[in-house]
Amino acid sequence: MGWLFTQNQSRPDLIRKLTAPERNERRTWTTLAHCLRGNRLWAVVEVVDIQEVRPERYIALYLLQYHRGCLGWGYKEMDNSTT
Repeated sequence: MGWLFTQNQSRPDLIRKLTAPERNERRTWTTLAHCLRGNRLWAVVEVVDIQEVRPERYIALYLLQYHRGCLGWGYKEMDNSTT
């Protein structure tokens, strides 16, 4: 995946967005804990599928970067298949 940037987004705003709960018609995502080390945001995320009994948890890594061209912070999601 590539980088996602928005104009005039501050770093704290981006972190709040990435760690905020989300929901759609099938699942909910909740950040249980997060830790910022430099420009790396680590998060423990719980995903609950409406049709499943047991929630799944995983560790997410977001690389954070400031982009001068759009004057805002952006992120890149990483997973264990990304090298």
